[in-house]
Amino acid sequence: MNPTIAAALIAGGISVASFAFNSWTTARTLHAARAASLRDRQAAVYQQVLAFMSHNTEVRRNVTRTIRYDDATEARRSDLLASYTPPNWFELQSSVLAFCPDSVVHAFIAAKEADDEVSSARAAHAQAIDLNQAYPPGSDPNGAAALQAQYLQRLKDAERADSELIEMVRDKMLGTRPPEGIRHSLIGMFSYEAQKRRSLR
Repeated sequence: MNPTIAAALIAGGISVASFAFNSWTTARTLHAARAASLRDRQAAVYQQVLAFMSHNTEVRRNVTRTIRYDDATEARRSDLLASYTPPNWFELQSSVLAFCPDSVVHAFIAAKEADDEVSSARAAHAQAIDLNQAYPPGSDPNGAAALQAQYLQRLKDAERADSELIEMVRDKMLGTRPPEGIRHSLIGMFSYEAQKRRSLR
């Protein structure tokens, strides 16, 4: 082969390889930048979700708690709960849908629906009590008791849904906590250590 042609082919091959490498490097850099930007946006949304759910939980607990304190303490508790301004629901929901993975979206919707069920069950129980008091001859104590039991169950369901969402959000941000049980074997120990290094917990 003509040395000039060979040199040209080699130079051309190097140029193609260099172009391919630069393109690959650029693509990786852009992907990393996009992933970092998405993670920053997710972190902001996750903080909003945690604050929103924590407030919902505390409001429910405040309504249902049996222990009451002196007027000054109760006023401080009320002021603390009132100091939080929930984000616009549609904006929060759209942020969750736009930036969060499906697992978080589903858990978020489940927690909101569970909280709505609590409100409905509480209203139904209160209405049954009002009807019984308004017309004692036609009162139905068993019906009111059944609605109260349903209300208490809805409270438990909402607490569980909130806890599941909070744990899922923390897993997404900090990494899944490695299960303790996998350390009982040699392979399990290596797997545990590898997962622990990837986790921020």
